[in-house]
Amino acid sequence: MKIQSLILGAAIVLTGMTACSKDESTPAGKQTKSISISIANADYTVKGRAVGDAQPAEQVELKSFKVFFLNSTGDVIDLGTDFQGPGFYFDTTDDNYTLPTADKPLTYHFLPPQVAGVAILGNVAEDAEYSATSTHEVLNDDATGHPAYPLFGASALAPDNTDEAQHTNVFTASVNLVPAMSRMEVHAFQYKEAEGATAKYQKVELNKIALNNYYTQYTATIANYTVTSAGVANSLKNVQLDNNTVYNYVNNATAPWADGLQVALAPNAIQDHTGTTTVLATNATTPAGKVLTYGIVGKMPQLTAIGTADGTPVYLIGDFSTTYANGKVYRVNYIFDDEDLELPNRCVKLDVTVADWSVEVITPNFGA
Repeated sequence: MKIQSLILGAAIVLTGMTACSKDESTPAGKQTKSISISIANADYTVKGRAVGDAQPAEQVELKSFKVFFLNSTGDVIDLGTDFQGPGFYFDTTDDNYTLPTADKPLTYHFLPPQVAGVAILGNVAEDAEYSATSTHEVLNDDATGHPAYPLFGASALAPDNTDEAQHTNVFTASVNLVPAMSRMEVHAFQYKEAEGATAKYQKVELNKIALNNYYTQYTATIANYTVTSAGVANSLKNVQLDNNTVYNYVNNATAPWADGLQVALAPNAIQDHTGTTTVLATNATTPAGKVLTYGIVGKMPQLTAIGTADGTPVYLIGDFSTTYANGKVYRVNYIFDDEDLELPNRCVKLDVTVADWSVEVITPNFGA
């Protein structure tokens, strides 16, 4: 079935403007439309990587996508059967699949005149519907590597300037697909001596880390061709953490929102979560060490760690000054010092770096 659809799409492109000829004498604004659709920011599939690997910038896997046509208010138009085109759902793993580019777009003819734009949902099921009320799970890495995150994009129509016959009913739509969530990678831990001071402890050991103040579900909305998202209120996991609650909370937290640590830091040492010596993450490079990964949406969470300092129980509550945005990879350096380990706050502002499903490194704030 997919092979037939793709062959039909190619045949329509070859017929060129012949397919539009029945509208030649129809007044502008009432003509059916021909639309060529491309995905502007997609490339061929990024293969899965082992769990714990950092995700390269601008590499989000696209396994499938579905096309929707919108009216001027952003509602989906039911096209029925009176149109020509290659179908609406595409599996990128199909041997006959070709990525829709500006040079080789998906082309549809005889679309209703009220079509004003296009929406595309990526990594969804064939029966998926476009709806601002649809709920999506916040995804995390699993045994197969990085997940195929749901992707969203939309574009208004633009006149096709390559149409030599200058038809008024020929349009293009170039869609950028983005995740309506973000990804947090914890790259490095460092017990840092304050400038000009000697560290209070010989060794700080951290044995577990957990997220707090995070959503597990979200809704995505495309309005004015811009993608936004919001956490689903009843999926928010948030506990007021202090000396009386933090140890129980972290100890009872479970994957994929918590991980064990094997971190044992002498002053100024830098380790990844396995206790292996590493370097701090930056925007420019992906450290070789293994990382902890968490899907996030709607807000920056707290990253809370527990352990001991020279045998005395300690905890750290990591906050962020960075404002949350969709489609980012937040690389975290978990850097703290003696002041951060003191009661009553034990809060750290964490160091972060960011980019567009690209990479930002951040450091949490402890306190303040």
